Amino acid sequence: MGGTVEVKKYKSEREFEKDAEKMMKKGWHIEGQSTRTKKWSLATGFFTNKGITTITWVKGPIPEAAQSASQTPAAPQNSPASLIQQLGQLHEAGVLTDAEFEAKKAQLLQRL
Repeated sequence: MGGTVEVKKYKSEREFEKDAEKMMKKGWHIEGQSTRTKKWSLATGFFTNKGITTITWVKGPIPEAAQSASQTPAAPQNSPASLIQQLGQLHEAGVLTDAEFEAKKAQLLQRL
């Protein structure tokens, strides 16, 4: 993996969505994602639901393996095609629902 790495934790999907848009506009892409849905409470002795998602962001070149897996030519960073590809990565990672992905993709396709 090359480039700059930043790991961020998000407490809600809305918080992630706001930040993800900014990060992608600045040239960051998602390298990895994990979600913790339960947290042990020492006070109660029970698990509590805490949907915390951790995203590993990378700024720099996309690894060669990921580039060669994609058989489409590279699009400029802020082009609708590039943004749709990034949305697809978020969707595959489980960050976006089917409905959210389709709605945003439709918006971006109108820009083509």
